[in-house]
Amino acid sequence: LLEWEANEQFDYVFCSGGLSTRLDSDNYDFIGSMLRKMWGVAGLGVAFNFLVEGTVVKDFNIFHYSFDRVLALCRQITKDEGRIFYRIEDEEPQIYLYRNQQYSLSKTDR
Repeated sequence: LLEWEANEQFDYVFCSGGLSTRLDSDNYDFIGSMLRKMWGVAGLGVAFNFLVEGTVVKDFNIFHYSFDRVLALCRQITKDEGRIFYRIEDEEPQIYLYRNQQYSLSKTDR
């Protein structure tokens, strides 16, 4: 996704289970880049989930994020252009980013 040159925009972009692999590089740089890319191609919103710190680590290959740091990244990315909603279920936050203004499709795009 990070190397993909998006020439179109989508209503919603979803990412489930794709952000929790422990990387050799900085996981926070990775999730920040992914969220910026997803926000950039989303006309209406973005939804994603991840695992949080404090959960029992059963697999060293899984990365657990600080909820507060991820939420701060979301605030930086959406700025005044969006709203943030979240819920935490079974120690797995689900964050929803919505644009304040909807984009419009031309009749040929519908």
